[in-house]
Amino acid sequence: MNIHRKAVELAGSGRDFALALILATEGSTPRKAGVKAIIDCDGVIFGTLGGGYVEIEVQRLAVEACKTVRPGVFDFNLDDVHATNDGPICGGTVRVLIDPTAAKDSAAYALASGAIELRKRGVLVTTASGADDTEVGVHWLAADAIGDYADFPGTGSVEACLACEAPALFLQAGVEVFVEPVIPNPLLLIAGGGDVSFFD
Repeated sequence: MNIHRKAVELAGSGRDFALALILATEGSTPRKAGVKAIIDCDGVIFGTLGGGYVEIEVQRLAVEACKTVRPGVFDFNLDDVHATNDGPICGGTVRVLIDPTAAKDSAAYALASGAIELRKRGVLVTTASGADDTEVGVHWLAADAIGDYADFPGTGSVEACLACEAPALFLQAGVEVFVEPVIPNPLLLIAGGGDVSFFD
């Protein structure tokens, strides 16, 4: 599922929703940093954060966030205290941003979705500031525009994330900045008249 396109669709419909983004993980976890899901005001989820305890709690918190329209950052410990029949307990930790204001950033998500469709690279930069009253902003940077980015964590860090195709979380004085490379899926071309290239 193209989560970015779904965010744009829901924003256009006017339906309340929250976007959940895994900012960081440590140890064994079902999903890793950069994974997103969307939860609407009724708790319906699009995408997955790996199921189990984390996903159930994020759905609950997202529904509440849709009511209060207040983003927040939450930490989850996947230990046996939260063992349920809904999935394995891995023993790691997961940090998740829940943003019920994501509709305001639909232009950035639309650019990211469009870049994937056009097979172009870039990064989404998500900034969450303020512990008690979190504010979230999302910006799209095309690969050739990263040199113009002057904000924390700086051009070099953003370019490094894109070069190694790995997301990273940067922290500075109560501000969390998540840099997420947006990379089109590899394109496989099969040439020739052999069995591998034959489709019935």
